[in-house]
Amino acid sequence: MIESELPLPGLYAWEGQKGWPSTQSNHKRMSMQQKLFYMQRQDEIQKTWSLLKPRQITSHNLVRIGKDQGPGQYGDGGYIMVDELLDQGNIAYSFGVGGTMDWEVDIRERGYQIHCYDPTVNGLPCPEEEQENLHFHKVGISGQETDTHITMATAIAANGHENEKNMLLQCDIEGHEWAAFATTPQKTLCQFSQILIEFHWLLRFSTDLQTLAFIQRVLKNLNKNFTPYHIHANTAVGYFMVNGKKVPEVMEISYVRNDLCEFSNDSPTFPTELDRPNSKKPEIQIGKWGW
Repeated sequence: MIESELPLPGLYAWEGQKGWPSTQSNHKRMSMQQKLFYMQRQDEIQKTWSLLKPRQITSHNLVRIGKDQGPGQYGDGGYIMVDELLDQGNIAYSFGVGGTMDWEVDIRERGYQIHCYDPTVNGLPCPEEEQENLHFHKVGISGQETDTHITMATAIAANGHENEKNMLLQCDIEGHEWAAFATTPQKTLCQFSQILIEFHWLLRFSTDLQTLAFIQRVLKNLNKNFTPYHIHANTAVGYFMVNGKKVPEVMEISYVRNDLCEFSNDSPTFPTELDRPNSKKPEIQIGKWGW
């Protein structure tokens, strides 16, 4: 048996179809050492992704912001947010623009100015006459300063927002989110009331102890002052199994600052009625998150 043929039974659904699994985390490209770690260290992997466990908000209502074409439809660009808290601020940051502005447009209609960051596009994907209160910056966000990326704190300071409170953050930056949130101080994070993050390539980060330790630090850093309350699997890619539970390769997580809501210890069942699949592929039935 060659290295790439080491079987991982039950790892993926829809095996062999385009996009399942994603090219970033394709288990057939994992080394023998990575595969053995994945199979033998399930408890450590479980410990890591348990840090994403959402709690039920009891004090406020949830709303879908962004694309919502109705049940049975699909599309990217929508997130679940705490409705009443959207009235408490007027500045939002969007890290990762790509080809859709659904979330940004909805937030603008709530009275927000939105600063959009993306080094991979030359402008906003909407006509100039529709760009009121949308401010584009052709630079990326990551954990350190480079020719193409800056830190979250640098972006906020450049816009004169160091003293702003209850800002919003949407972050979909194709893997740079791990370094960005690892290096952002609590003072900066706590300027936001809600943080929406798409976390990428969870399987790839489940294949060695050093990387898992890094991911744990990132998630613990977020959990100091924020609580995840909603999770959704990106249906454009697959999922892997950890001690019998499905863990999506790419996940959308909604966080809220702890001082703004009351919670119960109950975990909702995912997906919820507010969720929509990102692609033509059906929703990944996560159920209740945790082990």
